[in-house]
Amino acid sequence: MRDHLAFARMDGSGLSPDVVELVYRELGAALALENVTVLEDEGVFDPEYQQVVDLRATADPAQADRVCQTVRAGYSVGGEVVRPQQVVIYARAG
Repeated sequence: MRDHLAFARMDGSGLSPDVVELVYRELGAALALENVTVLEDEGVFDPEYQQVVDLRATADPAQADRVCQTVRAGYSVGGEVVRPQQVVIYARAG
C-alpha cells in the first residue's frame, strides 16, 4: 500500500496530493511503531541495503556509485533487510 502511495505522489494520479501525503506519512509512522525501518537512503550505494535496478551515466567521477533515484523503498525489521531499496545509481561514462 505504501508503495502505491509513493507512486501516486510521483505521478500525479488524480488523488488529492494532501490526502496522499497524509496517508503516506501515517503509514510510515505505523510501520515505525512496529519496528519496521523504511530504507530510502541516498548517497553512496550500499549493496547490503540496496539493489541496483538501473544506471545513469555521469561524467563527474565524484557522482559515480551514488544513488540518484529511489525506484522502490526497501524495508528492514529489527535490523534485518526484508526487501532492499531499489535504486538507480550514477555510473561513470566512458
